[in-house]
Amino acid sequence: MKRGAIVAEPKGLVFRTDREHAHAPQVAAGARRRKWNATEAIDQTIRRAYQKFIEQNDRHALKRAATEIRWPKHAVGKRAAELGFSRVKEADWSLAEVAILEANTMYGYEMIRKKLREAGFERSRTSVLQKRRRMGLVRAYDGYSATSLSKLMGIDGHGVTAFIERGWLAAEHRGTGRTAAQGGDSYYISHAAVRAFLFGHADAWDLRKVERWWFLDLITDGAITK
Repeated sequence: MKRGAIVAEPKGLVFRTDREHAHAPQVAAGARRRKWNATEAIDQTIRRAYQKFIEQNDRHALKRAATEIRWPKHAVGKRAAELGFSRVKEADWSLAEVAILEANTMYGYEMIRKKLREAGFERSRTSVLQKRRRMGLVRAYDGYSATSLSKLMGIDGHGVTAFIERGWLAAEHRGTGRTAAQGGDSYYISHAAVRAFLFGHADAWDLRKVERWWFLDLITDGAITK
């Protein structure tokens, strides 16, 4: 570069001293020329980041990976595409998978993934969450009806109703508009209410009869299935 030449100041650079400002053109040129050479360790970091992004919906995983390997995010994305990660798209849900989701909607998403895996299917957390939302199963996921809870606890449906009537188990009516002749309005029971009941009235239910994985998932807040 000739002395006295007028050079446009590069955009996006922050200078802490006059000396750094004077060398701005060289800094910018060096940045443009830099090659982002991948190593096996760098590829492993990018793979782990994309797996967390896809399977756990961790939106900050890519940014952490870029910081860790000191690459700009666009370079991470380009390398991920070369590794075949950034174009990952899960296949459409089969009828068998949808049936499993509907039958297990009272569970947390990790338990649903476990149920799918046991049947030979593999779905990410994001996929389960989005599919459940699109099918309108979010409300059902958030809690239980008296019937679904009775099945999980291994007792008669009237037993859950009795707990509610005694004031042991908090519940609210769903507002379905069903008449007495139709069996009356059904109950909505939250996860928190069930946990409070299980811990507060341990002598009112039989541990041997409850659905094991549901029980462990509930009392550990999903930690047992992760």
